[in-house]
Amino acid sequence: MIRLLGNWGIVLILIMSSLFPGCRKHYPVAEKLLQAETMMNEHPDSALNLLKGITQPELQTQAHHARYALLYSQALDKNYIDLTNDSLINIAVDYYKDRDDIRAKFLSYYYLGRIYTNANNLTQATLAYMEAEQLVDELGDDYAAGLLYTQMGVIYENYYDYPKALESYLHATEHYHKADKPLHKLYGMLSQSAIYKSMKKETDSFHILYNTLMEAKETNQASVVYSCLGDLIMLCLDMDKQKEAVSFYNELINHYSIERMTPSFYASLGLLMAKEKNIEKSQLYINKAWERARTQSDSIHLYYISSQVEQLFSSYQKAYSDLKQSVTLQNNSVREALQQPVLTAQKNFLKQELQHKEYRFKMEKYIRLLGFTILLLVSILAILLLRKKLLRNYQKSLKEKLEERDCAHEEKIKALQQEALKREDSLRSHAAQLEARATLSKEDIERLKKELDESKMHIEEARKFREQHQQETDLLKSDNHDALLRINKTLKNHFKQIENTYQVLLVKYKTADNRDKAIEEYIQNTTAEFYGSKKADRNLEKLVNELYGDAMCQLRKEIKLPSEEHYRLACLLLAGLSVNFIATLTGETTNAIYKRRDKIRENIKDSEDICKELCLFLKIII
Repeated sequence: MIRLLGNWGIVLILIMSSLFPGCRKHYPVAEKLLQAETMMNEHPDSALNLLKGITQPELQTQAHHARYALLYSQALDKNYIDLTNDSLINIAVDYYKDRDDIRAKFLSYYYLGRIYTNANNLTQATLAYMEAEQLVDELGDDYAAGLLYTQMGVIYENYYDYPKALESYLHATEHYHKADKPLHKLYGMLSQSAIYKSMKKETDSFHILYNTLMEAKETNQASVVYSCLGDLIMLCLDMDKQKEAVSFYNELINHYSIERMTPSFYASLGLLMAKEKNIEKSQLYINKAWERARTQSDSIHLYYISSQVEQLFSSYQKAYSDLKQSVTLQNNSVREALQQPVLTAQKNFLKQELQHKEYRFKMEKYIRLLGFTILLLVSILAILLLRKKLLRNYQKSLKEKLEERDCAHEEKIKALQQEALKREDSLRSHAAQLEARATLSKEDIERLKKELDESKMHIEEARKFREQHQQETDLLKSDNHDALLRINKTLKNHFKQIENTYQVLLVKYKTADNRDKAIEEYIQNTTAEFYGSKKADRNLEKLVNELYGDAMCQLRKEIKLPSEEHYRLACLLLAGLSVNFIATLTGETTNAIYKRRDKIRENIKDSEDICKELCLFLKIII
């Protein structure tokens, strides 16, 4: 939008600057950069002078540095100052490559390619242009896209990759047409014609040139008409279309001056006049060509054309001499191009060797890092699998023990049932005996009746006792089984849930004889493999470190406690065990555990530097 404002935009910016002097005070650099960007297309020389007036201390932010680097590189290029050092533009490239400013990113890569082209580093220039090409669709600027594809076409043409060069020029012409840039479009068509000619497709080249000529006449682009007529004359000579060449020559001579033509064009005119048997004009054009010849390539071409002219005039000795001279100069040119200094070749080789070694060193470093990462992941996976296997074996062992205990309980229940049945049978037998004795006497009958009633009452009590006993045994079986299952579940979560099971059993069976003592012994037995040995202590401490980010390692490293018992108690507390359960587990009194815990608190609070793991540990302990 700013670029479309033109000179009116500059005036508007200056008016706004005068109305808001406070803003000018705080953002002078931003205003100067904006003014330079606004003037860039219409007045690139003024933009360059404005940028030269900005001093480095004024560029206070990274964004200012990047914007300045981009605009300054752009201004130099638009003023035809060929910059070959990429240090300035790389500031803009490094800043914008990871940001969402698509236009700035595109221009950074584009002018990086222009600088590499100026330095004749076509490989790096191609890479920079390819980075910019990826942004064309998001950019939405057909003029900038046309400039990019034009530069890419020039590079491909230098590499003799004519298909890619032709494709680039076609893209450039299409974007120039969309951007309403008729002159740029015509020059893009001229480039297409030159590529077709290099590909030996003279017919396609002729059609492109002729269409370009017609379109240039319609849009009144005199410079393009001038170039098209000259190219058509030379192309018609190559295609042996002498009549068409004379027609284009007459049109060029009648409407334009040919004083600024190239040596090759004058040589072509000399050849055309020789074919028309106009010796005077032919010699005139050949002499003008020699006057304007500057390079060895011009001389080679002129000697070749001159030999053809001499053949037409039947000067075969002179024609042979000129042709021989052209071949000699061409051989010398090829020889000079092939004789590269050995020192330059060695320098390039050593530079490439150094880059290769640096690349190999980086790759070996990445490979070592990748190998270490893979080894670490494999080790962690092996530890997890081993831990899972050990837990599965422990669960299997516990299940077998529970099944054995269930079998024992069932046998005990069966024995009690048999005993109850025997007692019931005994009572029934005694009742039968009493009934048999009822016939002895009236007193005996009354006594026997009384005894019989008592026996029935005892039988009823025995039956109730048996039912009650059956319910109690069933309840005992169910409770024991549930308790064992809970113990099995809690052992999966280690000490914290084992303690919960312990508390539940302790409350439930507190009134039973010696039941609390039995449960304590059971808990101690089941946790024996987790506590009481150096291996168990190490395993517990390893588990705590995994849960709390190496808290125990940091505690041992940064906090000095009186004894190993204090470290062990800290580990148990961090594992989530209560003081009562720890007392039951270790066989100590709760007062001793509380005193030791208070000592740990004091040592932690007295420490000045505590990492975040120990802060978490402190919250858990306190």
